[in-house]
Amino acid sequence: MFTPGIHTGVADADYRADPALSQSKLKAWALGSRPRKARHFIIGQALEDLVQRPTQFSLDYYAWDREVDRRSKDVRAEEDARIADGRKACLKPSESVLLQSMAESLYTDEKCSKALQMTSQPDCQQVMCVGVDEDRFRTKCLLDAVHSAFYMDLKTTICATYADWYETYIRYGYHVQGASYKDMMDAASGTDRKFCFIVVSKTSLACWVHWLSKEELLYGREWYRSHLGLYKRYALEQPELVQVERHGNVEVVADA
Repeated sequence: MFTPGIHTGVADADYRADPALSQSKLKAWALGSRPRKARHFIIGQALEDLVQRPTQFSLDYYAWDREVDRRSKDVRAEEDARIADGRKACLKPSESVLLQSMAESLYTDEKCSKALQMTSQPDCQQVMCVGVDEDRFRTKCLLDAVHSAFYMDLKTTICATYADWYETYIRYGYHVQGASYKDMMDAASGTDRKFCFIVVSKTSLACWVHWLSKEELLYGREWYRSHLGLYKRYALEQPELVQVERHGNVEVVADA
């Protein structure tokens, strides 16, 4: 269990193991969400590792030399064995090519490249924050990167354009994520920094930087604070109403 405050270089597995409430768990509980396909999360995590930790990437991911069918029992068994041996995931050749293409797009785009270069130091990456309120209720967040002037989260999307992505941005409540992460980090660091998403399309390879506006932060803050209050009431007064299930790398919280 991590102590309250800011921790750098935190592995995803260590972050997930901490029992504090995450924003994604809060949102899943509030919306009654069902688990999404874990492959989406694996590709996104792989891109983060390729961009931020390129020298470690080949050690963390196993690259198949052939296209495989993951529905095959033998393929699943091989992938499970590689993961048990310390790999984060196995990648098909087409996935490896896609990851390289997305990384190249990010570094070709002037704005995306600048933001990534400004957060390229290891102590700027995989930054976890743990907060404890007056009720000793613990919350947590994990940011891809932190700069002295801003917080950054890297996302992939199937949307080909910024306009299409912005619809999913609102639908999935990314402004809620940004607001909660910013507030937690600001409180722990005593600062007031901006928050941005760096986004790259898996279809068009277009990429862009989205800075959260004051209005988005306001709406996101209202949502997560009100739902956090409800969650705390259930968790502290009626804990049997809060259940957590694991589906691979995805946690889903639902009413009993």
